[in-house]
Amino acid sequence: MFMTALITVIAAYLIGSINFAVIFSKAFDKIDVREIGSGNAGATNGLRSSGALPGALTFICDLLKAVAASGLGHIIFSYIYSQTSNSLYVPIYGAYLCGVACMVGHVYPLFFDFRGGKGVAVGAGVFFVCSPYAILIGLAVFAIVLLFTRIVSLSSLAGTFVTVMLGIVFNTKGDDVLLWPQIVMALTMGIIIFLKHSSNIDRKNFLKSLKDHLTFEKEDSNITLARAAVAQSVERILGKDEVTGSNPVISSINQASNSLLILEYSAQFF
Repeated sequence: MFMTALITVIAAYLIGSINFAVIFSKAFDKIDVREIGSGNAGATNGLRSSGALPGALTFICDLLKAVAASGLGHIIFSYIYSQTSNSLYVPIYGAYLCGVACMVGHVYPLFFDFRGGKGVAVGAGVFFVCSPYAILIGLAVFAIVLLFTRIVSLSSLAGTFVTVMLGIVFNTKGDDVLLWPQIVMALTMGIIIFLKHSSNIDRKNFLKSLKDHLTFEKEDSNITLARAAVAQSVERILGKDEVTGSNPVISSINQASNSLLILEYSAQFF
């Protein structure tokens, strides 16, 4: 039975090694997505480099391969557990273990020189099998953060964090089911995703720029010009004497433009 479980995990890794970003970029544009854009073999770079259809197909196929790998682990471990009653082969362990193997295969694909993606879509697929409620809430968080920031990597990390934490909260319970293996494997996937996104974040420069703009040590020239143009328009409407720094309209303009500065300079680090 051990060999059956081991072969299942290896199969999950091989499933993960099928990199659809590379496959679709070559099929549609005769290019290797890893040689252009961010160099990442994932859905986002595929979308930016090859267009909407290859990007969407990459995301869907990456998600489905993770569902297949994790689902396979759940089925095989269920069978082994039914035959042996050995608590090592609890079905949720198989689902998580094969999910981790699939993610490792996606990030370090055997078939593509061990240069793969960052694992976000794969992680989503694994949690669809292991913790559906967690991934649904995580996807909602991803969408909300993306709506307000338009930063895919930041949205991915926010969604990943929420999904992993809720995956632990909504853990599978049972007589032979322990919590800690689920925590370890859920955190392992989260850590892989965060590590693969580390190149997107320059924390030191990000915090420095954020501090600069919070303390108004710098000011973007375009926003300054826009602020001045709006102030002139307000002056014509209200009259010159009414336009002062304490005027609520002008204060609102200043606050809004400062918020734009923070978002603009934050975006360049993700």
